[in-house]
Amino acid sequence: MKKIQLFSIVLFSLISLFLTGCDDGKTLPDINEGIFMDSPVEGLYYLTASLSGKTDAKGVFNYYDTDKTISFYIGKPQDQGVFIGVTTVKSKITLLDLSDTEHDVLDNEVTNMSRFFQSLDSDNNPNNGISIPSKVESVIKGKVVDFDTDPATFEKSVKKIFNELNTAKVFAQSRELKTPAQARRHLRESLGFTVDSATAQKLQGAMDKVLTKYPWPGIVMGVRFPDGKTWFGSKGIADIAANTPMTIDYKLRIGSVTKTFTATAILLLAQDGLLNLDDPVEKYLPGILGQYPYHDQITIRQLLNHTSGLDTYWHLSQDPDSFYAQEYYGDWTQEWDPRTLIEETIKKPPLFAPGTKWAYSNTGAILNAMVIEKITGKTYETVLTERLIDPLGLSNTLLPGNETIPPSYAHGYLDFTNLNGVYDPADDVTFMNPSFAWASGAIVTSIEDLLRWCTELNDGGLLNPYYQNERTKNMVNMLPDGSAKSGIGIMLVKGAMGHNGDIFGFQATVQRYKGVDFAVITNAQGLFNPEKQDIVMVSEDPSTGNIAYVTFLQAIQDLGLTSQ
Repeated sequence: MKKIQLFSIVLFSLISLFLTGCDDGKTLPDINEGIFMDSPVEGLYYLTASLSGKTDAKGVFNYYDTDKTISFYIGKPQDQGVFIGVTTVKSKITLLDLSDTEHDVLDNEVTNMSRFFQSLDSDNNPNNGISIPSKVESVIKGKVVDFDTDPATFEKSVKKIFNELNTAKVFAQSRELKTPAQARRHLRESLGFTVDSATAQKLQGAMDKVLTKYPWPGIVMGVRFPDGKTWFGSKGIADIAANTPMTIDYKLRIGSVTKTFTATAILLLAQDGLLNLDDPVEKYLPGILGQYPYHDQITIRQLLNHTSGLDTYWHLSQDPDSFYAQEYYGDWTQEWDPRTLIEETIKKPPLFAPGTKWAYSNTGAILNAMVIEKITGKTYETVLTERLIDPLGLSNTLLPGNETIPPSYAHGYLDFTNLNGVYDPADDVTFMNPSFAWASGAIVTSIEDLLRWCTELNDGGLLNPYYQNERTKNMVNMLPDGSAKSGIGIMLVKGAMGHNGDIFGFQATVQRYKGVDFAVITNAQGLFNPEKQDIVMVSEDPSTGNIAYVTFLQAIQDLGLTSQ
């Protein structure tokens, strides 16, 4: 981009000399008008082979039919204005046209440019158009802004610029950079990357049907179609005590969808050559399984696809006399050491010899997170932040180390008090400590971030093609009829590729079905059965008691995808 910027500056100077020094009486072609869009952006300098100028309040720029390309700047290019990008000239230009990579709202370069423009808007309301104040030009003069980087790095790189803008009091109030989710939402809406009203009604109706049938407080859902058009919606209550409506801006827990993050981190380490998926876990964590049968045969891959034969400490809660049921249900805020969970798990005999059968186990994710920490020398939470969360701009995604959730969040409910099938304030388990779930289920996120993750999980932008293929290579049967298969941190069930999640008070799912991505989170979990110390299945579908997944099933039915 720096070469393009230098070329444009030199070209501008030459053209200026040419236009002022030549007058041979020839008539120039008619001037055309084009529009630059995030919302219409006012205050951008532009440069073609024939013209230069500044976009007006409607985002209008001028060009001749003979012009091939156009460059955009904040500040005059000859005065070292900040270079934004160059593209083929046409009547409507958007930030997607300026991206050097995939033309998609999810693209990091597009995201960062959108964040920058929206944050420089004079009244901080891009919905009524974006107007960049002329005072901005002097502050950012001579600076080079690299938009083609991950959102976290970009934010750090422009922090000084915004500090200088605030010091110079360019805006009425102190200004901060928009988050990736905020910028993407506005860009989708302003560019028409939203679904038509009939589709929106079907998706909203799917949530309405589910909450009419089941007593869950609330649901949030996001859907992304193959053409990039996206829909987000909410239904119900986020906080029963305060009667607060659910919105798509709240953070919620996603339970075992966390395993998809853990698996991706392992695949990234394999891609880096730091481990082999078929290495035994003992290679990295010697002695971790003690004298457990097959302790030296269980591989990282088997932990990921649930064929290790290890029992799962979560299921120990079904035994009312087990340490887990007695300790956990007695103290929702208890801090759990991962080694304790492993030690208790290996007290149980193997379910089967490694690699011979399939049985879902939370223990695999715990061991794999410990492998991640051993190899990298960093905490599991740090690795996920640096390798997944920051590069994808998941600004509302985190792994809290205790029972706290930063605002704004939806409350989660578990009907374990009156056991009457009705959720009330006494059923609030929002602030339980997720350390017992850790790498198998502790992530907190928003629905927009989760839908972004669903697309990444299925498309694999962070992984090269070989390791993305490893997710679904040689999937193992979960059911004898082959209708459900398990891969590396991902499952294929009746044509839908994704993963479900359950944790006290919340349920979630991410699924790709016939090219359409779905993310759903609910802020309640099934009815609690004190006799079995387990969650009662409430769905008529015997394969799940997960109402987020039930909502997904309802949505694909209402969209007509199941009949295609």
